Amino acid sequence: MKKNLLSVLITGVLLLSIAAPNISAEKTSPEVSLYTKNIADISSDTTINPIGKIVKYEEGKNVKPLIMELTKSHNKTLNNEDYEARERRKDDYLSLIASGQEERFTEKFFDFLEENELVYYELGAPKKGQASILSTSASDVSLTTPFGTYDSVNKRYEIWGGFHFTNDNAWFDEAKNWLGIGNPTGNIGGVDTIGINLDGGTNGAALESFFMQPMYSDAPGNFNGGHGGDYSAPQVTNRVGNLSSNSGAMFLFQDKSVGFGLGNDGYAKYANNFGRAAVKLAYSSAFANASGNASTYYKHTWNKTTISGITLNSDGSFSISIANGNDSTETLIGYDYAY
Repeated sequence: MKKNLLSVLITGVLLLSIAAPNISAEKTSPEVSLYTKNIADISSDTTINPIGKIVKYEEGKNVKPLIMELTKSHNKTLNNEDYEARERRKDDYLSLIASGQEERFTEKFFDFLEENELVYYELGAPKKGQASILSTSASDVSLTTPFGTYDSVNKRYEIWGGFHFTNDNAWFDEAKNWLGIGNPTGNIGGVDTIGINLDGGTNGAALESFFMQPMYSDAPGNFNGGHGGDYSAPQVTNRVGNLSSNSGAMFLFQDKSVGFGLGNDGYAKYANNFGRAAVKLAYSSAFANASGNASTYYKHTWNKTTISGITLNSDGSFSISIANGNDSTETLIGYDYAY
């Protein structure tokens, strides 16, 4: 994956219409209809219960406190066992959404929101020309559109983001080039990094919970073993860099080409253990008064190159540095989405 050839597709940038922003042009008509049907315009009608619905960011008006007010009857204290089981259930499903493994705005999606007493908070669409990276028709990596949820049970706002390889030949070719075509298993360079940056505003909320969930992405063609979307490791809960939690969080993970032995067809099966991932930042209820932008950051290394540091710049953005060579993508930065 050479730097000058890698391009990135920012999922969700194409807009179908003014009435349904952030819906990919690839959505089918039933999904668009479900999206429109489930928008809760709580600014116009405060009798609406937004649980299980979409509440959209509004320019010049903070609707987050109103979401909390309209759902306060759902606030409750759970015992530890029920709390942990509910968190696992939420994290498992929303990780698949944030990594692009599962689609948003389906019947399953809205049923999940309703059953778990969640509100989908759609972040503000990016202004044209805000992208920090270019896109072309051939892409290797997709940074998914970040989104918010409000958990009415524990009164937390969560910001989610993620990435996935859209061209598995890219990482598999790296593995074959650097690890050997006969058995391309092992580390693909040094550690990679993924995270969410919050900048351009104010955020005085406490970061109460956070993680990055790594997942497999299958090798292409006959080498695909059907592990795509499976968890490749437990949640990573160590934030990296000297970064204020009010500015988001970045995570490191060692990507590897993993072998699964021969399939019934006689072909060896492989997967990248960091071919997709989800990031969750869960903030206290004070996030209702926060303002700013959320964007996803990602950087991939190969050969002997590794991530050596992550710092917070004076303008609120992140800088990612590398060591042991220059075999890496540029820092891939998604669009800013207002919260």
